Amino acid sequence: VLWLHATSRVERDHWISTLGAAIHALDLRRDLAAAQKMDMMAALQAQTALERFLADNPVTYEGFLEKCALKSNRNWQRRWFELTEAGELRY
Repeated sequence: VLWLHATSRVERDHWISTLGAAIHALDLRRDLAAAQKMDMMAALQAQTALERFLADNPVTYEGFLEKCALKSNRNWQRRWFELTEAGELRY
């Protein structure tokens, strides 16, 4: 478990909405991969759904978060985090 803390409510809300969008985009990409194995029409529909979603919802974000040390569960460290288009959270 990774414990994170944002420095403001606005920042927290932005991280939460972007993480939710990134998770939904991953689901749409999985649906697209499955549709490509079925038929062309299903693949086109899945591709369109993915493109529409990505056009309206940012799935990348970066900024400072504080993370709790994994070993001690006591020390909070400020780190620069990046949420990539692939859905990876890096620091």
